[in-house]
Amino acid sequence: MRETKKRDYDGKKRKNHIELDTEYKPRITVNRASKDSVFTDLFSYPEYLLELYKSLFPEDKECKKEDLEILSLGNLFLNGSYNDLGFLVKDRLLILVEAQSTWNPNIPMRMLNYLVYTYREYEYQHGFNKYGSKLEHYPQPELYVVYTGSNPEVPNKLHLKDCFVLNSSSDEVSVDCTVNVINSTNSSGILTEYISFCKIFNDMVKRYGYKFDAIKETI
Repeated sequence: MRETKKRDYDGKKRKNHIELDTEYKPRITVNRASKDSVFTDLFSYPEYLLELYKSLFPEDKECKKEDLEILSLGNLFLNGSYNDLGFLVKDRLLILVEAQSTWNPNIPMRMLNYLVYTYREYEYQHGFNKYGSKLEHYPQPELYVVYTGSNPEVPNKLHLKDCFVLNSSSDEVSVDCTVNVINSTNSSGILTEYISFCKIFNDMVKRYGYKFDAIKETI
């Protein structure tokens, strides 16, 4: 597991600081959303975000950290949730990524919601007028879910059209999008490392429960 970068401190101990080797250690419990927290924190660093992008687009040899811009829906509540990661690449690609430990076939509809809200924010930031006579050009969307669970039957792609009620399998739908599924069989680079971390973390939680020893042994 990659070493987490340390934040800057003033060197003084906090008043409520507790050393992990004291009698308080047995009381420490692990955040049940640890895997999501690691995912969000890890890719908040530009160098790791670049690694993620290159694991998805290895053919792009020219991309640099400065070409990436993180987008966040953290302040846009969508039924109490928001997407894990969104970023722009040279203002031409809009990439949304979700980390999912439990398989959820409704991901395409969720991603569509995230995408709509992200484009609304993009329109506002760039002064787009979608009601005007000028054609506005938007960055092309790429949607991904990083699946870290153990279900071996997950498909490589999910389609929004599968969420709709159709009269027959030949019916066409006017709105569709594709979500690419990344798992242990088709991942590479830093995404493989993250999926491996999740597997080890799950194994340690099974052994120790949500206790300090679980995260200690994971690390």
